[in-house]
Amino acid sequence: MNVLRFRVLGPVAVTLALLALVAPGPAVQETAPAPRLCDERPATPPPGVPEGPAVVGDGHTDITAVAFGTLGTRTVAVSSGREGTLRVWDVPSLAPAGKPVEVGRGLSVIASRRFGGEKLSVAPDREQVARLGGRPTRVTAGDELVLTDVATGRRVGPRIPLGEDNGVNGLVVLDVGGRPTAVVNDDGGDENEPGPDPLRFFDLRTGRRLGGITGDFSTVRAVSLRGRVALLTVDQPVDDAGTASGTITLWDPESRRRLAVIPGPDLPASGGRIMSRGQHVATASVGGHAYALAGGADDTLRLWDLDEARLVASVTPEGHTDEITGVATTGGGSGPPFAVTGGTDGRIVVWDLAAGRRSGPVMTHPDGPVVLVATGRIGGRQVVASSGGGVLRLWDLATRTGIGEPIPVGETAVVAAYGGRMLLLETRGGRTRVTDLATRAATGTPVAVAATSPGRYLLMDLDGRTAVVEVRRRSRVSDLATGRRLRTVLKAGGEDAFTSGRLRCAPVVLSGRGDAVHVWDPRTGAEVAAPLRGHRKGVQSVLYGRLGDRPVAVTMAGDGVVRLWDLTGPAVLGTVDTGRAYVRLALGVVGGRTVLVAAGRDEQVRTWDLGPAPV
Repeated sequence: MNVLRFRVLGPVAVTLALLALVAPGPAVQETAPAPRLCDERPATPPPGVPEGPAVVGDGHTDITAVAFGTLGTRTVAVSSGREGTLRVWDVPSLAPAGKPVEVGRGLSVIASRRFGGEKLSVAPDREQVARLGGRPTRVTAGDELVLTDVATGRRVGPRIPLGEDNGVNGLVVLDVGGRPTAVVNDDGGDENEPGPDPLRFFDLRTGRRLGGITGDFSTVRAVSLRGRVALLTVDQPVDDAGTASGTITLWDPESRRRLAVIPGPDLPASGGRIMSRGQHVATASVGGHAYALAGGADDTLRLWDLDEARLVASVTPEGHTDEITGVATTGGGSGPPFAVTGGTDGRIVVWDLAAGRRSGPVMTHPDGPVVLVATGRIGGRQVVASSGGGVLRLWDLATRTGIGEPIPVGETAVVAAYGGRMLLLETRGGRTRVTDLATRAATGTPVAVAATSPGRYLLMDLDGRTAVVEVRRRSRVSDLATGRRLRTVLKAGGEDAFTSGRLRCAPVVLSGRGDAVHVWDPRTGAEVAAPLRGHRKGVQSVLYGRLGDRPVAVTMAGDGVVRLWDLTGPAVLGTVDTGRAYVRLALGVVGGRTVLVAAGRDEQVRTWDLGPAPV
């Protein structure tokens, strides 16, 4: 038993967004056969509560804070990520100094604590303090610079507006030319958005704005460099001077000139999110060297030697660096069960579900963000399909190499494993066409699509025919071999999310709109089971499978809550709170057990044990 077999127990759901408006030709309506329903009584006992989650892979997802500290007597680097762990690293190698500690969520501030049985000491961020009139004055930045007398807590000094709804990336207070000066890295408020985030200098005695540093930076820090104070910035993708993205730059605050440039990694815009934005930076002097530690949305921790202007070490993620947009499961023969994920970072990652880690090298879809991943078999090989940027590519899962030439596709392209074949379905010119990916040749006859709102379709075996079933209030059923419409059925369900399966010895469609999922026979439109109700938000995903011989459905709503249903009841067998919105789901088999695989915006892959594998 392998994972792929689980995927094709029922006909595979195929979703197509149809944008063309083409009126169908005349159709010969066939009389629907009388439904042949049976009283399905599974021998497999109902499973217990789903167990999990188990996290597949290891590493930060979106680094939320970094710091330097001491563990025992040695200096270490410390980081936290959105996946909810705290990690400690040796300096300067960035080798792990112990196992990650679960902290429940990504920390925004790292404080002292116990780590691996030793005391981890982290100095708190230094307050930005100036001396005005000989008195210590605390400086904070928001919509304006606020100056507060440290001793009395009273506001002092001039009012210095920065901008309404101003976003502040960093603040440094230092003496420049004998004047107490605030250096602010911010976006300038609503009136400057969208726009660059430069360094703005303000005289704290008079409130007057001084000459600044033009550019687009994600933060600013003060560092001691060979006995002098310098400003450190992490640059956004490209600043006005043409500096490469992610670059560390050191500046002389007196002259505003560059002292050094440390080329950073390529941090491209991906899925609308710029990877260098949100970089968190800490600085320290270790062994006579000035170091900068940085991490952010690209999930990578980097250590720079500022004196030598070079990158010393980095820790790169083993998986995705941005939102996961697709997940599929596969397995072959006696090989391990895999999950395959694609993301807006263009990566295609294979995960060994049994080992709980990434398997082999990452594949890259070079044409843009991945919008689709699918799995199947071609010529005895396990194959992965990826689509994005108008191109479909096939990959040999064993070698991670491409198969054949890329295939140009449109936005409606979907790949389905059906009847032992991998099929490409596309809608162009008002007709849905099916291509066998093994031969790159058309199969069947193009099927006319609805002339009204966008439709969605399933390939199903109906009484020995491969049929294209339109999932709508008025569902058209067409013969793929001839392209002829067989019938039109009225049904109760919606088309927000849907799949197909078998229940009571009959083919069924499971489709949802709002908080309910309906189970209906595509031959008649009649409901075969009571609607699946109970979600508090609209249903976004529907899967079909079996636990042993028990037919089940997995549904997920917009709040990330998943329900497992026994379709013979129907009854809820259990719930899973993924805790995430915009999650992609798949079902697989690991060690004789059926697992739910979830992945999405948090860039992680998680699994839950649902019960026995299908038989």
